[in-house]
Amino acid sequence: MATKSPTSETPSKETDATDYPKPPEPPKKRGPGRPPKAKTATEQAPKPKRGPGRPPAPKLDQLLGEQFNHLAGALGVAAAISGSSKLAFDAEVIANNAEKLAQNIDKVTLNSPKLRKAMIGVCTSGAYMELAITVGSIAIPIMANHEMLPPQIAGLFGMPVPQHETNDKG
Repeated sequence: MATKSPTSETPSKETDATDYPKPPEPPKKRGPGRPPKAKTATEQAPKPKRGPGRPPAPKLDQLLGEQFNHLAGALGVAAAISGSSKLAFDAEVIANNAEKLAQNIDKVTLNSPKLRKAMIGVCTSGAYMELAITVGSIAIPIMANHEMLPPQIAGLFGMPVPQHETNDKG
């Protein structure tokens, strides 16, 4: 009987890291002293100049000052039409303090970005002002009808001046 020597056995096939093909190497950069690759027409074209970018953020104190002055003006008109000295006084107080109030609100909102953004949105959005005017045009005549405001105020909104009866407990 012939015995096989351990060296005559076929070697077992174990996977070795050298059995796998190597991944392709990345392309080499041009060697030193070699001129750069020629650029295509689109690469050679100058880049367009960038615009000025985002417009500067509106200054909140100016926006608020304008809003307060508009409010003072509207109260002044209401005072002139109704003859109310109280409304005239209110309009004057708001107009005299509009700038200072706007500056102080601006300072407060510097520490609160969310509040600042909301205030700027309210001041710059026409939709919010339209909503406020619509709600006011409904609420003010109703308040005048219930004697919470002078009855002449209702006339500013195209409503008849309410005639209050003495026995009405409305």
